[in-house]
Amino acid sequence: WSIGDGKAVYDGVAEPYLTNLNPVNIAVGDNLKFTFVLDSSAKLRFVNESGLRFSGTWVSYASGTHEVILTSGITATQIGVQADTDNGAFSITNISVKEVGQDWTLGTGWSIGGNQLVRAVAVSGSYAQTSYDLGVIGRLYKISINVAEVLSGTLYVYGGLGGTPALNITSAGVYTVNHIWASDQPLGVFCNNSFTGSIDNISVIEITDDTNLPRINYEGFSYQDSLGSEKIVNGDFATDSNWSKGTGWSIANGTASHTGGASYLSQSVLQVDTQYKVNISVTSVSGGGFVQIYMGNSPASVLISTIGDYTYYFTSQSSVLLGFALRSLGDVSIDNVSVKEYLGQEVVPNSGCGS
Repeated sequence: WSIGDGKAVYDGVAEPYLTNLNPVNIAVGDNLKFTFVLDSSAKLRFVNESGLRFSGTWVSYASGTHEVILTSGITATQIGVQADTDNGAFSITNISVKEVGQDWTLGTGWSIGGNQLVRAVAVSGSYAQTSYDLGVIGRLYKISINVAEVLSGTLYVYGGLGGTPALNITSAGVYTVNHIWASDQPLGVFCNNSFTGSIDNISVIEITDDTNLPRINYEGFSYQDSLGSEKIVNGDFATDSNWSKGTGWSIANGTASHTGGASYLSQSVLQVDTQYKVNISVTSVSGGGFVQIYMGNSPASVLISTIGDYTYYFTSQSSVLLGFALRSLGDVSIDNVSVKEYLGQEVVPNSGCGS
């Protein structure tokens, strides 16, 4: 044996075994899944640190990827692979050995193959059962099982090894049943009538209507407005567009300005009878002028006559027009107009604490 270029190479001359130095603790009866890749056909067996094989004898494998599950007939502190000199040279890589089925006690004829429990020997009257109790007598559980294959016979599924079976299965399929646990025993599957087949994806979930459950109380939340998308286009007045300008209104240099008598600056963006949050900055006021906001042709009870940033909540009325009107002779400039639908309050993410 030699190791190089990411693979172990056997020269086909001697019959030693290649042993991994990682310590393991394998007992008789453990189910082991061996996976490996061969570059050409090879005759192999898997052994412990003393050269004793885990199960069976020489097996010939074709080139490619292989998965083999063996039930160990020996103890082991290390794992190795042995090549037969009848084979010739080959290389092996991607070797993996994992214990499987360690939570199951297997009766006669049962084995673990791939990810499945397999009943490959047609002999009646043998259990495969979990190695620990899953249920409590008298409680309700949902038992699910995928029967991948039924070649012959009947499979019985017990929630607690006693009483009436939860399921009697004679054909492949996915089965689910609510079952009251019958005895202080584990989940078991029992073959009768010479069952031959395989099962996987077994699940046991307790069903409860218990209302005396722990609850989490939260306090110290912060809240913020829950808003829709922006309705106003060109609310920063970056361009002279998107606004309907009455007499005396002009847009330039990032602001909308008005001189002279009362008139409107508007956009038709509202929905009737909808609540909105309106933001506006008044950047200059002179000559006794003030700004009044119109929401759907209905003047809001707000008259802005001083410079500042303002926020208001209004409900629109009978039209889609949002307007800003200069209500007396004078000059005014506005900027940063925003209108979003107001949906209420929401909790600020990550605020508050639980107990």
